[in-house]
Amino acid sequence: MSIYDFNLKGMRKAFKDFRKTAYGKLIFLVSYIAPLILFVVGTSVTLYGVINVSTNITTYGLIILGAFVLFFIAANAFYYAEVRHFCDRNKVAKATTKTTKKVAKKSAKKSKK
Repeated sequence: MSIYDFNLKGMRKAFKDFRKTAYGKLIFLVSYIAPLILFVVGTSVTLYGVINVSTNITTYGLIILGAFVLFFIAANAFYYAEVRHFCDRNKVAKATTKTTKKVAKKSAKKSKK
């Protein structure tokens, strides 16, 4: 099943199924550890530069924060690509909501019995 065929519930189920696997946990860690480190270092260097009124240090901090943004975008792309591959290989069940009249009538008949 292609990930592009899912509705919102199907996407949530696919992410939940991927997140439960050891591979999904590893991919999450690998994807987001570098942006997290860059964010913490960039924020602390920028704050240090602002407090000590040093334009060089502030500039380096802002460059690191810019690198954080680029790494975060790349991490998201990598993570979602892996979720897509996971869905293609594992045939995650498509969660659909059927609201046709036939289904509603059948469920009403079953509840009366």
